[in-house]
Amino acid sequence: MDIGQGRVRLSVAAVIKKDDKILLGIRKKKGAEGKWILPGGGVDFMERLEDALKREIKEEVGIEVIIKDEIGVYEILWPPLDLHKVIIYYWADYKSGEIIPSDDISEARFFSKEEVKDIIESGKSTDTIKQVLKDINWI
Repeated sequence: MDIGQGRVRLSVAAVIKKDDKILLGIRKKKGAEGKWILPGGGVDFMERLEDALKREIKEEVGIEVIIKDEIGVYEILWPPLDLHKVIIYYWADYKSGEIIPSDDISEARFFSKEEVKDIIESGKSTDTIKQVLKDINWI
């Protein structure tokens, strides 16, 4: 098995705000490759959710954040890639650092609401990101 390895994967991700913009990155990995996503990643065994989120954001885009409130829990079922993922999304504020994309993200930057709407309407993001952003009234 390639992506999902036949198990449920727990992940965390964040809507990171800086001024009136949010951070999006282009995914490099299989399963949404080339799509704009919210940064985050997998939770390790015995790792606290907020610690995992801070670690993943630092690894993926090189910045530090202040984690705020939980947005919600979302489930992704994608049989073609044997992928079953549960993602907990949070609000976070940019704290410090320069955006430096990693092995998982090819490009990342902060976008205004209007720019995000254009990305969503053009189909350049995932359905899950679209739903999260609708749920928080960003689009």
